[in-house]
Amino acid sequence: MDRPLKILLVEDNQQLLHMIEEMLRLLGHEVHGFATAEAALATLSGMEFDVLLTDINLPGMSGVELAATVMEKRPETGVVFASGFGYLVSEKLPFRFALLNKPYNLTQLRHALEDALAFS
Repeated sequence: MDRPLKILLVEDNQQLLHMIEEMLRLLGHEVHGFATAEAALATLSGMEFDVLLTDINLPGMSGVELAATVMEKRPETGVVFASGFGYLVSEKLPFRFALLNKPYNLTQLRHALEDALAFS
């Protein structure tokens, strides 16, 4: 990646949310983190993002439902699903996405972002 990305991050585990935000900042990206899909959606009307990085299992709206909504509104957005259960969505969605299996490290995170941008 030759430029910083604007990343919409959704993770319901607060400790993990803060850790991922720090990892993304270490990679030089701008991060907007939220604990719910609904809170993240409220941001979409006023901001554009390069990548949606979301957990699959969230309270309320799932990460998969969030990604589908984002893709309807902004199909150029890259999508990364982070989950221990990513195989459950591996071939069932009508859009391309990168899968990041939890737990992951900084290198794996960087590669997933690159993959998501290659698909968008």
